[in-house]
Amino acid sequence: MVKKVYIDENGELYRPFSGEERSELYYPVTPLDGEYLWRFAGGKTLISLEEAGDETEALRDKIAALIEDPATPWEACDEEDIEYINDILDAWEIVE
Repeated sequence: MVKKVYIDENGELYRPFSGEERSELYYPVTPLDGEYLWRFAGGKTLISLEEAGDETEALRDKIAALIEDPATPWEACDEEDIEYINDILDAWEIVE
């Protein structure tokens, strides 16, 4: 079951205000390397930090730590989240 947590552009947890654009990390999205999908506020999506270069190593480590930390406040995905994930997988022609 895919779940989500809210993180900022630095990979830090945050709680969005009502009506605020949100940046969500979805996990596990099993067809993807790393099994996560990061939806940024404003509509940009990141499916892997591997192509982003060495400067993202610290960010990859933060995301891995969030995924593995039992204290991470994961939430269940709603229908809109699942539709978004499926749309991204379809757009990138990634088969689940």
